[in-house]
Amino acid sequence: MARTVVILARHDPAEAMRVAAGVTIMGHAVRLLALAPLPADNHLARNLALAGVTPERPDAGALAAAIAGADHVVSL
Repeated sequence: MARTVVILARHDPAEAMRVAAGVTIMGHAVRLLALAPLPADNHLARNLALAGVTPERPDAGALAAAIAGADHVVSL
């Protein structure tokens, strides 16, 4: 069964980008929410693009809705 996984990029945005790209291998729906600036790393950006994950910069309401609707939340 596919799950919705929300990755919060807070303290280690580069690691959050790596995790978001890797979790998609299991077939889950993944959202990467950037709460801190994401690094300008072409390799990480390419991996996210290949995985079909688009980083989002949510406002407080969108953040709360994403967390409430997630099966799993990972904060990095």
